[in-house]
Amino acid sequence: YINAMITDEDIQCIAAAYKEEGLQEGFEKGMKQGMKQGLEIGEKRRAEDKIYTAKNLIALGVDLDIVSKATGISVEELKTI
Repeated sequence: YINAMITDEDIQCIAAAYKEEGLQEGFEKGMKQGMKQGLEIGEKRRAEDKIYTAKNLIALGVDLDIVSKATGISVEELKTI
């Protein structure tokens, strides 16, 4: 009897509610994934920038200890650049 009382309009409203819930869930998942990728790209870029700066300082003849302090790269690592 209750099933017979459900109209097509009711079904459309229920479907729209589920669709909205799914869209919201998908949006949140996409945002989390995008934020994670953005952070990873940012970290990679910062590492590349440090190496670039270190190379320039070394080329200018700056002492490796100073380059290490300025970039956060160990002296041992700087010797391999």
